[in-house]
Amino acid sequence: MLSPFLGALLLGSVACSSGTDGRAFPSEDTATATTRTPAFELDETTVPSSRGSLASIDPCELVPESGKGELGLTGFGEAEKAPSSWGCSWQVKGSTIASSYTIAVIVYPKVGLDDVVGQDKQETTVGSHKAVRSLRSGGGGCSYAMEVAEKSRVEVLAVGGDGGQLCGPALQLAMAIEPQVP
Repeated sequence: MLSPFLGALLLGSVACSSGTDGRAFPSEDTATATTRTPAFELDETTVPSSRGSLASIDPCELVPESGKGELGLTGFGEAEKAPSSWGCSWQVKGSTIASSYTIAVIVYPKVGLDDVVGQDKQETTVGSHKAVRSLRSGGGGCSYAMEVAEKSRVEVLAVGGDGGQLCGPALQLAMAIEPQVP
């Protein structure tokens, strides 16, 4: 079965998985260690040499442990790799299904802010980074894409329910990881 993350990439945006069957890492309930092994290895064919600083970024490790609880993230994120990006997603469980959503951190080593897919794009800043906030087609998600270079970015995407209401959590996570984004 194609994960939502990879399926959405094929459709031109990014979504995330719920972390059920095929989970790359143990859940917090079964984990005995506080660290994890990366789910994929990057090589020179994955990341252009001019963007070597992105090669060392593991999106699952960008979120500070101290901020996970505040953001509603539990356990390890689920790592996924696609042809043009790699990312990490978490399921945030609300009091109802309608208030639950998935949030992801995605690294795009060859795709810049001009290539952000979505509606209602607004230029902004996240910390010291030039950024673009956008709503995903169909209104089911909100993202904050932070520029690393003209043709590379790190993006936070929240999907599920009303995308406009997900801009708050997406911005909160973007601000939490921004100090570690090159």
